[in-house]
Amino acid sequence: MKAFLYILTLLFFATSAYSQTKDTTIIFKSDQTDISFSPTTLFSKISYSILYFKNEQKGIEFSIVTKGGEPTPILKLDSIVLKSQSGKILILNQPKSDSAYYRNDGGLALTTIHWLDKASQVNLKNETFSSIELIIDNKILSLKLSKKSQRKMTEIATQVL
Repeated sequence: MKAFLYILTLLFFATSAYSQTKDTTIIFKSDQTDISFSPTTLFSKISYSILYFKNEQKGIEFSIVTKGGEPTPILKLDSIVLKSQSGKILILNQPKSDSAYYRNDGGLALTTIHWLDKASQVNLKNETFSSIELIIDNKILSLKLSKKSQRKMTEIATQVL
């Protein structure tokens, strides 16, 4: 009986480890695309890409590089808000993972991946988003996207999703 329970427990952990690996396998569906934005006082670069996962879910990855020199800001990337020109709002608040690295110049390199449900995918394809809002030092910072970046974001979502 003990041998049976031991084998059953071993199979459970092996199955659990396999399913976790399957969920985290990423397939990049678009290149990292830079976003042109203003104001540029805090960030030197923001880019994004559309991802597929082995478990057939989809996601979006944002990479953010802050400028060095100033005191390091506190960024909360668990919620990212995209606002469209027509007033619609897409809230990305299902983070899968994130990472932060200090750079040699004193800045940060941050990456966050958010799951995209069906409604979010439809909104990304059908709406032109004009701004991204982030929470920095417990305040909301709104970054206005250039017209070219707005078109590119919609174009990539339409092609890939």
